[in-house]
Amino acid sequence: MVELLREQRWSEFQIRLCQQLHKQHPQAIEPLSEDELREFSNQGYARGFRIEKANFNYVLAAALCLRSGRDLLRITHSIPDWGQLTELDRSYALVAACKVEMEAS
Repeated sequence: MVELLREQRWSEFQIRLCQQLHKQHPQAIEPLSEDELREFSNQGYARGFRIEKANFNYVLAAALCLRSGRDLLRITHSIPDWGQLTELDRSYALVAACKVEMEAS
């Protein structure tokens, strides 16, 4: 029963996630389907981005990297003090680093 509720909450979050990404960052996610956004969200969850805002930022960073042909994991490893940052701070640092990479190209 608890697992069913957890899955339902996650599904509802992912619906809101897709809606917010379409509203706030349509250019960043333009080529991606909702299934692809959900897959990025699941990847983010598996990589420790479980707070909703942190997961949102992870999906945005993944979309930016895909769009620009950048390697998300390489960018992750380039962020100083990654291991000392909180989950939310890591997500903000990841989005910022992806934007810097995009601007450099």
